[in-house]
Amino acid sequence: MKFINSKYIYFLPLIGWIPWAGMLIALMVCWSVQGKPSYAFMDRAQTPVYISDIAATNLQPIFIVGSSLQAIFFLATLIVEFILRNRLNKWFSIHAKRLSYPSFIFMFAGQIGIILVSCFNTKNFPHLHLDFLSLFILGILLHLIMTIIQYLIMGLKYDQSSYWNYLTFSFYLKLIFLLIAGSFAACFKLISNDNTNASFEWSLSFFYITLFWIYGFDLYKLSREIPDIAEVNEQDKYSVNLA
Repeated sequence: MKFINSKYIYFLPLIGWIPWAGMLIALMVCWSVQGKPSYAFMDRAQTPVYISDIAATNLQPIFIVGSSLQAIFFLATLIVEFILRNRLNKWFSIHAKRLSYPSFIFMFAGQIGIILVSCFNTKNFPHLHLDFLSLFILGILLHLIMTIIQYLIMGLKYDQSSYWNYLTFSFYLKLIFLLIAGSFAACFKLISNDNTNASFEWSLSFFYITLFWIYGFDLYKLSREIPDIAEVNEQDKYSVNLA
């Protein structure tokens, strides 16, 4: 478990966004190279097409790999943060620690949802595809609500002499992300034009990358709390001398 003691664990989410971004770019580039077609199974012609429409073609393996890899990195990030906060005793409140359990469960459900979205394409399994997409969105939403509350609690307990610290800053980052993502999702739901809807879907999918950067910031600040090996050895030496 030396990796979890590393001061470079924040690279985990900073690497995790790459498969997702690569998948989106690959799908868009391939669709463009193909001449930006509207596929036969679509209800009507549109530009751009939905991500799910492109991923329902022979490009589906790209969608599966990208979705699965980002899910692994995201869940690994949450597990590493939990273990590290336990080791460093950096929860600052028992309520914050308790919130981490439902938060992880919701994110796990959401990530399973996006993996199943990629496996059950909209061409052959339209209803299942939408059901699993709803699971992904709902899982991420509930996870964010739990995490936003968690970081607010930790931020208020971190230093009661000052409101601002890296935890309250992260709280606002996540809250802003939720508000912007919610706006994209609302536009996607309320606007009936497929061309506009598809644009909002692509925008929201790329904006999702921001969440990896926010969690990278969280792990970076937490990793700075890990004692240096020299400090640990000096403390151990001092303890031996006292004995």
